[in-house]
Amino acid sequence: MIETERLLLMHYSGADKEIRDMLKNWISDPAVQEEYGEPVYAAFTSVKELVEKYQAEPYRWAVWEKKSGECIGQIAFCKIWDEIHTAEIEYCIGQSFQGNRYAGEALKAVIDYAFTQTEHPFFL
Repeated sequence: MIETERLLLMHYSGADKEIRDMLKNWISDPAVQEEYGEPVYAAFTSVKELVEKYQAEPYRWAVWEKKSGECIGQIAFCKIWDEIHTAEIEYCIGQSFQGNRYAGEALKAVIDYAFTQTEHPFFL
């Protein structure tokens, strides 16, 4: 878990609340999903299957807003190219939570975590 002043970044648990929050806050919203090239999900079971894939990714976190206790988005090192020492980060924040600088807060925390808390050769 990575904690900031207003957010908790946690690996996906697959809990029902997490999946319901995802559906409510961003993963079923075309404006959010299409912005970063991801499909829109409408069914609980489809999201649960996606979360099972996410659970195998060590550098992907669900973004939880402390104030509301809701999962409001996600952030991930979605691609890491060791051979050229490059990484790509993707993130999304649900529309009703945008405008609060949450993406920047999460991004700063993930970058700091990667370079100070991991053993991945790219970040050493």
